[in-house]
Amino acid sequence: MSIPTCCCCIVCAVPESKRGVVTRYGAFKKVLKPGGPYCIDPCFESVEQTADMRQRYFDLLVRTKSKDDTELKIEIQVQFKILDTPAGISDATFKLSNYEEQMSAFILDIVRTSVSKQDMNDVYESKDQLAMDIKDALTDAMKVYGYEILNTLVTNVEPNSNHVKQSMNEKTKAQYDLEAAQFSAQADAERVIVHGEANKIAQKLLGEGASRQRQAI
Repeated sequence: MSIPTCCCCIVCAVPESKRGVVTRYGAFKKVLKPGGPYCIDPCFESVEQTADMRQRYFDLLVRTKSKDDTELKIEIQVQFKILDTPAGISDATFKLSNYEEQMSAFILDIVRTSVSKQDMNDVYESKDQLAMDIKDALTDAMKVYGYEILNTLVTNVEPNSNHVKQSMNEKTKAQYDLEAAQFSAQADAERVIVHGEANKIAQKLLGEGASRQRQAI
């Protein structure tokens, strides 16, 4: 926020979590930290804008195909912020007009390259590795533009086709039913074993009791 005070000075202040970007004759000069007041010479300098230093989130939905030709929807979240250095703030302010487009281009390239080499089931199992690959690539690529990548998450992977979803649900149900049947059969077998052992013990005790009775007689 700038307040004219006289012909040779403008007093300004910078809000918390922001950084003021001062230019001199249109070229980057310095960064103003939160607070103030700062005196700016309007004849030579200006506060172009304030850089938002808070952590931000960027969500992207990628549609692509796996190696087995299954269309997938992959939801990705990137957590990032501007590098808190004069160079980082300058780069984020002047080098990049739309960080979302730049990140999207890198993410799309990484995801489509990786997923095209894997079957659908492998994509599900390796989504954590995919998130790490995205983070590593974005960290190097976006540092040039003054951004720090804090974390990346693959929040969801699902087929784009309802038919494939239904098939997966049926497969999951069949697997669950099979496991339940196996568990039930194992429980029945264990009951038979326990019952058989109990009968053996009972017969043994009866035999020992009859033997003692004969000895007493």
